[in-house]
Amino acid sequence: MKHLLSSAFLLLASCTCAHAWGRHDLITRKAFEGSPLERIQVTADPIDSAAEGLLLHAVPKAQDWAESYHREVDRRSAWTRPEPAPAAFVGRRLSRRQQLLWAIEDNVETPLDFSVTPSDDPAIARRPTFGAPGQPGHGRASTILEDYVVEPDAQLDNGFNAAPYFARLKDRMGLFFEGGAHTHTFRHYFVPTSLVPPLLTPQGDAPRQAAFYAELAVGAFQAGRPYWGYRFLAWSLHYAQDATQPWHTTLVPGLSFLRLSRAAIRKQV
Repeated sequence: MKHLLSSAFLLLASCTCAHAWGRHDLITRKAFEGSPLERIQVTADPIDSAAEGLLLHAVPKAQDWAESYHREVDRRSAWTRPEPAPAAFVGRRLSRRQQLLWAIEDNVETPLDFSVTPSDDPAIARRPTFGAPGQPGHGRASTILEDYVVEPDAQLDNGFNAAPYFARLKDRMGLFFEGGAHTHTFRHYFVPTSLVPPLLTPQGDAPRQAAFYAELAVGAFQAGRPYWGYRFLAWSLHYAQDATQPWHTTLVPGLSFLRLSRAAIRKQV
């Protein structure tokens, strides 16, 4: 009976931990609780007003970083800047918001409005945040981080299993992630030493994504767009958190997870 009870608690702990690690908003809230960011007030900045300046000043800085990173650090594959949007989306006119999203290799259908959802289902209702109609026009910097740290799990980097996105990703993905079903996983995952071809080669892009959006955030601050600086920083935090989580860095739970689960079971039994 004791073994059966222990097994039940292990299953419960596994499910609970798997779910808890998905709550990027809670992780971020606790991380910045009591920090100066709770006292910094930021005015909401509509993307239609900000996109032009971000394209001119923030995006080139992030692209310079990506070019250097793939040349000097991550040589698994070459990286080139995205081609101009009109060439990639033939016969379709993209808004400035969509051009910005394409330039940073994100889904051009992402609304980038003042609402948020942790779901990747576009039919799910979105929660309004400050800046939305009927909401205050400003709020705390820490609120931006907490609200938008979940954005990469929603529409931001889904839909990459089709043209023109997949052509840019497939060379970086390699054999382990070949196939459209794994494009989202690839960006949120990092296995330092994969045991599938190519052997012992790191797989996944989570650390790279975290650094890229951090560079984009710096560019946004320098361009005088602090709201977008914090929002891009929230995206960076998402991938940094992913790079420390079970099932994002290993295919199965590691020893540390099992030890924590065992300790939790002993405490509850």
